[in-house]
Amino acid sequence: MKILFVRAFTQILKRADKFRKNPLQHDSAATKKWRSESGQSVILISMVLMSFIMFFGFAINTGLLITAKISVQAAADAAAYAGAATQARQLNAISYLNYDMRRQFKKFLYRYNFMGSAASMGGGTPPTSINMNKTVDPTHYGYPKKWYSGSSSSDLQTTAIKVPVICIPMTGSGGGNDYCQQLNTPNSTKMAALWFPNKGLTTVTQAMLSTMGYIESSLDEQCKKYSNINLFVLMEWLFRGNLDPTSLENTLGTMASAIKDASERQQAVQKIDTLVNGLGLYPRNLFNYMRITTLQQFLNDPPSTVTQDQVKSLESNQSAADSHERTIQAFKSVLVNLNNDVLDHSKVSMMELQPQNQINIELVEASFNAYVQYMQDAPVDPNADTRCQSNVVPFQVNNAPVGVNKTSSNTIYYAVKVKATAKLLFLPISDGIELEAFASAKPFGSRIGPTGSNGVGNLTEADFVETVKPDIPPGLSPTGSDCAGLAGTQCKLPNLHITDGDTFYSSTFLDALYHIGGVQNTTGKGLTLSYQGMDNAEAPEPKEIGHYNIIPPPKSDMGGEYIPYAVDQNSSIYRFYAPIFTGTADVNAQITTMLGKVFSNAVSGTNNFFNIDTFSLKTDLLAQMTSYASAALKQGSTSENGETETFAALELPMVPHSSNPPKPIQPSPQSFWLTRPEQVLSSWSPPHLQGAPNPTPRFGYSVKFVAMQNVLQGSSGPDEDQEKVEH
Repeated sequence: MKILFVRAFTQILKRADKFRKNPLQHDSAATKKWRSESGQSVILISMVLMSFIMFFGFAINTGLLITAKISVQAAADAAAYAGAATQARQLNAISYLNYDMRRQFKKFLYRYNFMGSAASMGGGTPPTSINMNKTVDPTHYGYPKKWYSGSSSSDLQTTAIKVPVICIPMTGSGGGNDYCQQLNTPNSTKMAALWFPNKGLTTVTQAMLSTMGYIESSLDEQCKKYSNINLFVLMEWLFRGNLDPTSLENTLGTMASAIKDASERQQAVQKIDTLVNGLGLYPRNLFNYMRITTLQQFLNDPPSTVTQDQVKSLESNQSAADSHERTIQAFKSVLVNLNNDVLDHSKVSMMELQPQNQINIELVEASFNAYVQYMQDAPVDPNADTRCQSNVVPFQVNNAPVGVNKTSSNTIYYAVKVKATAKLLFLPISDGIELEAFASAKPFGSRIGPTGSNGVGNLTEADFVETVKPDIPPGLSPTGSDCAGLAGTQCKLPNLHITDGDTFYSSTFLDALYHIGGVQNTTGKGLTLSYQGMDNAEAPEPKEIGHYNIIPPPKSDMGGEYIPYAVDQNSSIYRFYAPIFTGTADVNAQITTMLGKVFSNAVSGTNNFFNIDTFSLKTDLLAQMTSYASAALKQGSTSENGETETFAALELPMVPHSSNPPKPIQPSPQSFWLTRPEQVLSSWSPPHLQGAPNPTPRFGYSVKFVAMQNVLQGSSGPDEDQEKVEH
C-alpha cells in the first residue's frame, strides 16, 4: 500500500511539471469552456445595477429621513406654539377678569361716593366754600351735614363728616327733601310745650300738642323706614347675588310704604331698582375669582405623555377636554404637520416637559367701613331735644374680594418632546426608525395685574383703602368719631388712587363726575341721576396704564389693534371662554368653598349695630349665588350681560353701556379717565417698531419660541427682552 501511494504521488508531480512548462498543450474541452469571455458583462451590469439601486435607495431613504426629521421638528414647533398660545389666551382671560374685579370695586366706589351721597349738602355742583363742603385738606370732599345741638333754630350746626354717608331721598324729582341734608330735627312738641306755661294750657292747646306729638311719632317711624332703605341699598351694592326682579320689587314695595303718596312711592321703587341693578360687589367678584381659579387649574394642568388614541379619549369627555385643552391643541398641531404616509400617526407620541405648577394666584381682599345714615329701631324719647335722630353708622365690610395677585416669579412656558416612527424603503427593520424633536415657546408681553420688580404681585389691601377719621357730631353715632369698636376695619375707608395725587374722594374728581353725571340737587330737591358718570368713573385711569391688561374698544380709528368682533363692532360686552368650573362639579359645593374663604370668621350670633348676623349673611348669599348659578348662568338670557357657566361676559371699560342711548365717554380736562384706545394698549411691540412713525402697540399676550436651554436654566420673567410701548 505504501509503494502504491508513492507511485501515484510521483505521477502527479510529473504532470504538474509538464503543465507548468507548457500549459496550452494540456487544455481539455472543459478548460476551453472555462476560458470563454462570453457572459462576463452580465456580472458587471448586475454589480453596477446593484450598486445603483443601493445608492438610489440610500439617497431616497436619506431624503425621506431628512424630510421626516424636519417634519417632526416642525410638528414639535407647532405643538409648542399651540400650547403656549393656549396659555396666552388663558392668561389674557385671567387678566381681563382681574381688571373687571377692579372695575367692580370702582363701580362700588362710584355708588358709595356719588350716588349714595349725592343728596347730602352740596350733593349737586358744590359751592365754593371749603368750610361747608370740603375738609381742611382740599384733596378730599367733606360730605357736610346739618344737625341740631339743642332745641332752637339757633342751635343748627354744620359739620363736614369727611366720609361718604349713604342716604337715599324717597321723593320724586320734583319734591323737596331735607332728610338727607341733616341728621335730626328739633322736637317741635317739646318746643311748643315750652311756649305755654303748664297753668295756661287750654283744651285747644293740649289737643294741638297731642296732634304735634302724633306727627312727630309718625315722622320718627318714617325716618326709621328711610333708614332701612339706606341700609338695604348698601347691602344690595355689596351682596346682591340674584337678579330676580319680582322678589326685589316686592321687597322695595314694602320698604317704600313709608311714602304715602302712591305716585311718589312708585317713583321711589323705580329709583331704588335702578340704583341697585346688577350683582353686588361680593358675588360679582367671587364669580370672577371662580373663573380665575379654573383658568389657573388649566395652566397648572400636570404635564403628560399622550398618543393619538389617548387624545381621542380626552376629546370624547367634555370635562377632560376642557381641562386638557392645551394638550389636545398641541397634539393636534403635531398630527397636522406629519405626513401619515411617512410617519405613522398611530405611533406618534408627545411628552410635555414644562413644570406642573407654573402660576400661583391669590385673592386680594379689603376690609373697610361704609357709612349709612341710620335711625335705630329703639323707642324714641319724646322729651328729647331732637327727633328723627339719624346716626352716621359704619357697616363693617370684611374681606371684600377686589383683585388677584400672581404670587410666583416662575416663567410660564410650554415645552414638548415629540416622537414619531419613519417608514423608509428597503429597510430591513420592519418597525421603522424612531425620530424625536424638542421645542419650547412661551406667552409674553403682558401681565395679569400690577407686579413688583421681581415679578411677584404686590397688590395689598392698602391699595384699596385709606385711613380717614370721620367727624361725627357727638351723641349721634354709637361708635363715636374715633372708630372705636371697629376691629379689623378701624378707620379704613374704601378708596383708589386714580392719578399720582388724586383719589375717588378728591374734590376735583367728584366735581367732574357731578358735571358729567348730571346730578341736580342743589336746592334739596329729590335726586335725579344719570348713569353717564358711572361710565366715566369706571373708565381706565392713568394709574392703571402699564399695570393692567385693559381691553380696548371693539373698533378703533387708530392703527393699533382692537378686539376683532366678527359681527357687532358696536358691542359694549366682551365674551370669552372662562368656565366657572368644569365637568359636573357641585355648584353649591363650589360656592360654599369660595364663601368659606371670604367669611372665614362668620359665626352665628355675631351681631353689629344693624343686628345683622354675619353667619346668616353668608347663608343668604350662598342661597342667592347658588340660585343664580343653577338658573341664570345655565340659561344665559337672564344672567348679567348674558354670561354663562362657560363664557364670561364683561362690560368693555372704554365703551358706554349704562346710558340709553349710549353717550360717548366724555374726556376729562384733568385726565382722570382715558377715552382713546392708544392710551391703554399697555402691551408690547417688537423693538424694531419702537420709535417708528406709526408704531403698532398690542394688547394682551403674544407667543414666541424660546430655546430649551433658556427655559431649563430658568430665564427671567416674560418681558425680559421687550420694551414697553409709550403712551
